[in-house]
Amino acid sequence: MIVQPRGEIRRTNARHQSNHTAARTSWERRPAPIGDDLVGRDDALQQIKDGLANHQAFILTGGPSTGKSRLAAEYTIREKLNGIWIDATEGPTRALASLAGLFNIPQSDSPDDDALASHIALLIANLPAENLLVFDNLPGMPEVGELVRRLEGRKLLLTMRDSQLSAAGLAISIAAALDVKPLELDDGVDLLARKSGNPAATPEFKGIIEVVGGLPLAIEAVAQPIRECYEQPAGVLLRLEESPDPLKLKIFQDAIGFTVDRDEGVYQALTGNIQSLPPDTQQQLAHLGYLADAPIPLDLEDALTATSGEDRTEFLQHCAHRSILNIDRETQQVRVHSLNLAAIRSLDEFASLITTIERMSDRIVDIGFSDHQVTRDEIAHAEAIIQRSETATRIRSPYLLSRSLVTQESG
Repeated sequence: MIVQPRGEIRRTNARHQSNHTAARTSWERRPAPIGDDLVGRDDALQQIKDGLANHQAFILTGGPSTGKSRLAAEYTIREKLNGIWIDATEGPTRALASLAGLFNIPQSDSPDDDALASHIALLIANLPAENLLVFDNLPGMPEVGELVRRLEGRKLLLTMRDSQLSAAGLAISIAAALDVKPLELDDGVDLLARKSGNPAATPEFKGIIEVVGGLPLAIEAVAQPIRECYEQPAGVLLRLEESPDPLKLKIFQDAIGFTVDRDEGVYQALTGNIQSLPPDTQQQLAHLGYLADAPIPLDLEDALTATSGEDRTEFLQHCAHRSILNIDRETQQVRVHSLNLAAIRSLDEFASLITTIERMSDRIVDIGFSDHQVTRDEIAHAEAIIQRSETATRIRSPYLLSRSLVTQESG
């Protein structure tokens, strides 16, 4: 971006102050209203309202396709708020600098985003107190601290995938967060009925939602062929159930027909999120992709990822940073969304399956020689790994499986 030199910005502050501090609202980039199609989020809307009443910043966290942006947008629409919607994908400094045009700041040949961001922060400080700033898709919690410092006292609504609020380094009186979860089964069925144009949900709708796991974006994707009448719900469900890799179906590859404009489909959103992890973390995560859609005991997670101590802590932190998994310390379990499991498998393409089978076998042997109580979930995971191995044998051939084994041994 081309902006004024730092000294020139300071000299022009006073001259332009009166022009720049008029009440400004810019919802140009905000997702369109969805009205009654926002199902299962009434409690979340109230939590946003209460959170902003008691904190400077309220943060919506969660994995890709859970509906964080549309929830933030719908809150500002229903509350009839003035404010600014800001794409924060490249971080706070670039996000603030991108508002130069809104504040009619002249440009020159000396690029200095930091100086421009500081200048715009001063102008924002003079906007009416009721104006809400929405920073959409921040890279992570550390950037929250930077925004709060730059925009001291301003009300901020933020969306991001990072669920580790402690990483923001802020007092609990300053910021609060809500983890936006996938929709519950009944709410997912309701959304599918609305999006597919079928007021009376068919029996297959429940099965479809169970496969896609309640992700709003995925529900919109499967609704499209039903709405456009080129596939019946039973046909969609059959394709989802019979596909060895449902995430690679065309309905999840396309980036069309969604309420929120986006340049990626469900597949790209989920796999891209995983590919943003460090390579070592991706390799460790690959072994969890062959498990069942059920809670994963932390002991089993340790055994399959071969992590412990600091390595285990780092692995879990990296995955939580991208909301790929959720850790329940009370039950000592990890949850991975069903489509995230599919995304992990899709990227691994059976390369880690042999090692996963070996590690699961070792764990079963260890359990046999200990007093460890086998949970129903562990049995489900063992059965899922066996099923994946049968699928691999059927669609990949023994040659490819043996090649996977050689790859693992050479690694």
